[in-house]
Amino acid sequence: MIPMFTRDGARGHWYTIIIEKRRNCCQGWIVDLLGNLNPYKNLLEKIRRAFLPGRGRFLWTAHESRMQTECECGPRTILILHTINLAIALGHTTEWL
Repeated sequence: MIPMFTRDGARGHWYTIIIEKRRNCCQGWIVDLLGNLNPYKNLLEKIRRAFLPGRGRFLWTAHESRMQTECECGPRTILILHTINLAIALGHTTEWL
């Protein structure tokens, strides 16, 4: 799990990247409460290349989430990380993502 922060001038935005390494592939999810993956394409490609050697293929999935309406991306990113940590501690797999 990677909490990410991007900044554009005086504004900033939090989002979450989740990567599961498997034997023959990696699965990556991006949870962006603005629902726009276009600004992250270069970053996602760099992450894909970093994890890919010797693992076969890399699949990205955009996770649907409720869109933010105000400045709640930071607290919701923390909640996402906490929820995923709790689910893993309880023995859940990434299939529920």
